[in-house]
Amino acid sequence: MASTSRKRQSIPDDEIENEVFVISDSDESLSSGSGSDDYIEDRSELDVVKYISNEAEEEITEDFVWEDIVNYVGNREEFIGGHGPQNEAKDMNDLVTYAVKQRNILKKSRIASWRAVTVEEIYTVLGIFMLMGIIQKPTISSYFPTKRILSTPGFADVISRDRLEIICKYLHFSDNEAKDYSGPSKLRRTLWMDNYYNSPILARLLKINYHTDCVGTLRLNRKNVSQRMKEKKFKKGEVFGEYSGPISVLKWSDKKIVSMISTYHGAEMKTEAKGQKLKTKPISMIDYNRFMGGVDLKDQLLQSYLIERKRNTKWYMKVFRRLLNTAVLNSMVIYQANTGKKVDQFFFRIQLIEELLIKYAKEDGYQQSGRRPSDNKLPRLTERHFMKRIPASGTKLHPQRRCAVCARHGKRKDTVYWCEKCDPLLGQGRTLWMDNYYNSPILARLLKINYHTDCVGTLRLNRKNVSQRMKEKKLKKGEVFGEHSGPISVLKWSDKKIVSMISTYHGAEMKTEAKGQKIKTKPISVIDYNRFMGGVDLKDQLLQSYLTERKRNTKWYMKVF
Repeated sequence: MASTSRKRQSIPDDEIENEVFVISDSDESLSSGSGSDDYIEDRSELDVVKYISNEAEEEITEDFVWEDIVNYVGNREEFIGGHGPQNEAKDMNDLVTYAVKQRNILKKSRIASWRAVTVEEIYTVLGIFMLMGIIQKPTISSYFPTKRILSTPGFADVISRDRLEIICKYLHFSDNEAKDYSGPSKLRRTLWMDNYYNSPILARLLKINYHTDCVGTLRLNRKNVSQRMKEKKFKKGEVFGEYSGPISVLKWSDKKIVSMISTYHGAEMKTEAKGQKLKTKPISMIDYNRFMGGVDLKDQLLQSYLIERKRNTKWYMKVFRRLLNTAVLNSMVIYQANTGKKVDQFFFRIQLIEELLIKYAKEDGYQQSGRRPSDNKLPRLTERHFMKRIPASGTKLHPQRRCAVCARHGKRKDTVYWCEKCDPLLGQGRTLWMDNYYNSPILARLLKINYHTDCVGTLRLNRKNVSQRMKEKKLKKGEVFGEHSGPISVLKWSDKKIVSMISTYHGAEMKTEAKGQKIKTKPISVIDYNRFMGGVDLKDQLLQSYLTERKRNTKWYMKVF
């Protein structure tokens, strides 16, 4: 960690919270640099509704001509297909039998130990996939350990590791004898998507070529969105729309700016009652919330039982596992609707898995007789960091401290918990490196002035106390613009995308770096951030397959621990 000897007089927390930020220009002049691929991505781009920053945009192609939405006439496609599976499979047994038929084609495989897959084995593998969603481990081989501390005997009891791996390796869902694939039929459906996928080009392709409607949120920095739509400003409750051919784009001001794209909605508004409140919204937004609400609920219910592997080189296996997981959830919903009984998802999955394995694993006549865990010597695990109550002081019986998590959101909340080992880390001139999920001017100044701790990282420009001039400043590629308020400096640099930085000791100094045969000039704050945060990103990547924190934990400090 970098450190600094700079010291400032401590001021009360509430004064920091209420003090007005005074912004002044940095002394450094604008600098320019050449292009490169190593830029910092703002994770806030993945939000469905977010602050729209003025990033470097691509030019609009001539074939999108935008007009005022007043004259737009939407035409929704009429659905002509049937519900349910669109193939010859009628039930699960037909699907499994089809998969078995494809597996038997591999008799001439280079793997000499290959033997034909049976229907019972396929059902067993499906049960194993479901069980992996409950007992999550990083690799398939880790479910068949030789150490007792990692033991999960249920897997080795029904199938061997080698057999499971070889079935997973060659499992596929296409006909080996078929040469051509004509693609999906044009069923005139409606596709509901969030802004991670949507764009005007995709919406028009789906509408014109495939007779498929498309509705969803839209990022305004997408290619072919008009400049007028991006720059239009209006008050809360107002709406602005444009259309080009069958595609309409709508911008509505609520608590935040909401942008929508649709192939059949116009700018029509509708008043809804929510409790005792009445609110007028665009119909496209109402329809989107209605249909995407079920998708969000489904994702929420599946989150704790993910079957798909995080690192899977075969995309179709990830899709298959996701569909299998969704089918399990749908079966639970249908069961509850038909019986009127409310069942817990965890116990429903356990019972389903047990029934599958009891019926099919034993019918197959296969039992694993390999090595069993042999080591009984479990080491004593110790750790130094524990959350505990702050001990009584000379003046207070139950002392409290300010919550750092709430402080970054500009809120004053106190807590009675602390980590005795971590507390001495503050006030020693250390430097804290953070990404834009945590950073804010309030938190940076609190750390600098009260705790003598520097703070450097990326910053979301829609944070409180960032100047309007910083948010609206437009830069050409390579240019930099900076401001400071006391010890806090905010920097905006135009690379392939806009990069915004906050620091308690960096200015707008630039430095030239050589990467291979390319030479590039960057702000020193960006160079230092990439240097120190590279290890953090690598750590997060290595930990991703071994997460110990629970996804749903009401106690935040247990998730931190």
